[in-house]
Amino acid sequence: MTEQFQFGTWYPIEFAKQDGKDVLIAGGTFYYDAETFPEDAPFLGVKVANYYQGQDEWHGGYGSEYDGVYWHKPTHWMPPPPPPASEER
Repeated sequence: MTEQFQFGTWYPIEFAKQDGKDVLIAGGTFYYDAETFPEDAPFLGVKVANYYQGQDEWHGGYGSEYDGVYWHKPTHWMPPPPPPASEER
């Protein structure tokens, strides 16, 4: 039986699919650049992220065009919400 994950419920990160698709992540820690910031910082927000196999971590995007990648070690995840329903005319 396949478990159905639904938007609106947080799940332990161990149950997240690691297929490269975007999910919401929360909790845990993050780091920006191991050389500049050698220690992980607490992650207190919610972020859209995807699992990156090559790094074996969650890719949380870029801070700006000049920033590097934010890598996360979250504790929880949630599927993204469904897209808006189309308007009928």
